[in-house]
Amino acid sequence: MIKVLVVEDDVKHARLIKGILESYKYVVLEAGNGLSAMRIINDNIPDLILVDMSLPGIDGTTLTKLFKTSTRTHHVPVIALSAMCTKQEIERFTQAGCAAIIHKPIHEQAIAEAVKKHVQKDEQDILI
Repeated sequence: MIKVLVVEDDVKHARLIKGILESYKYVVLEAGNGLSAMRIINDNIPDLILVDMSLPGIDGTTLTKLFKTSTRTHHVPVIALSAMCTKQEIERFTQAGCAAIIHKPIHEQAIAEAVKKHVQKDEQDILI
């Protein structure tokens, strides 16, 4: 059972992403902001994290850095969700520790391919 944490403050986007992931039989954990995400991780370490980069309070870049420096979640791939995908933004997300970036508006194929790629990679690392 693969758990994916979706950190998205836009209810419409969160609902869309959750529906896509559940159709592929992933378990979806949801957080509307960085603080909620940190609380969820205290109880459930996900296999993958999708983070909106434009969150209120703790932004997605800062949240990703927190995930990547935590001993509990440093190994968990983080995928950025963003409408702002300039070269500078992409570099900033990558430097924060994002393994990939999904451009908004959200498309089912982009979510499915990115999640499958990073979950499979993670499973292969476990087998080695």
